[in-house]
Amino acid sequence: MLSPRDRVAAALNGQEADRVPYCEVYLSRAFAHPLMGWPGEVDHHASFEANEFSLDEAKAVAERLGMDNITYVLRAPIYADKTEGKGGTLFYGDGYIHTEADLAQVQLPDPHDDALYTEAAEFAANKGPYSAWFITRIGISPTMMSMGIEDFSLALYDDRPLVERLLDMYVDWVEVVAERICTLGFDVIVTTDDIAFGQALFFSPQVFRELVYPRFERLARKITIPWLFHSDGDVSELLDDFVALGIRAIQPIEPAAMDIREVKRRYGGKLCLCGNVDMDLLTRGTPAEVDETVRGLIRDIAPGGGYIVTSGNSLAHYVRPENAVAMSEAVRKYGAYPISL
Repeated sequence: MLSPRDRVAAALNGQEADRVPYCEVYLSRAFAHPLMGWPGEVDHHASFEANEFSLDEAKAVAERLGMDNITYVLRAPIYADKTEGKGGTLFYGDGYIHTEADLAQVQLPDPHDDALYTEAAEFAANKGPYSAWFITRIGISPTMMSMGIEDFSLALYDDRPLVERLLDMYVDWVEVVAERICTLGFDVIVTTDDIAFGQALFFSPQVFRELVYPRFERLARKITIPWLFHSDGDVSELLDDFVALGIRAIQPIEPAAMDIREVKRRYGGKLCLCGNVDMDLLTRGTPAEVDETVRGLIRDIAPGGGYIVTSGNSLAHYVRPENAVAMSEAVRKYGAYPISL
């Protein structure tokens, strides 16, 4: 039997391992608390910018769910109103950056400060058999949210230099962070920049190729471990761009937005596909329905390798723990290679 780390590495390389891996990019502490039966009130942090779990907690949750990965989070701050919702979910409101003068508010952690990486280095050094995933953002998503979607969209035409200045502040930061992280023993770097709605991109492919792609290229030159790109919504129009950038995997291939079977047909062997277990199913469905869905995904997507089962977004606070367990158990039940379903 392969180690979880080797199993994930095989999938990322488009190969069949001993079985299909099961991983997650994000787990809410409010989800993990009842799953694990931890005592007392939920101790969560309303932040997508810092780590929510200690190494021991991350390993315990991974063992409980049969996951092949553990995750460490370090993202640059977003300059917008932040509201804590149910279960510690963080919602971003009005952005603060509207003019050149507003850029003075953007104070990112010093990426050259060794202290920024102390906890991450310890996390990676003590990961055990798991595939350790480092979670960050590149910058287009923080730029949009720090400006506000409406002001960002207008500024693409009325004040492109402002958009580029802010975006470069984030990209300059993550370039240094990514280069350092790749030396610490992490196995995968995950960038979580949502760039799409359910039916379309937030902006045209032309804007992506003019504004975003060259900055992604800068980051690609710094990344020396497999790169997984996360975005909700329909990113179909950019998959060729992702391949050209050397992105190894995409997640979550949201079921309501993309047809994972069509993506497999077109990009199998070029991209590792991660995801596609519907969030609504995990929230309101039954364990039997989850089992059936995972079976179908493994049957259709896993042959030939290059598939990792994950939720269709994350294990948010509203996901039923019994459904998450059913997803994990289905991977072990049906995922052994060679697939024969």
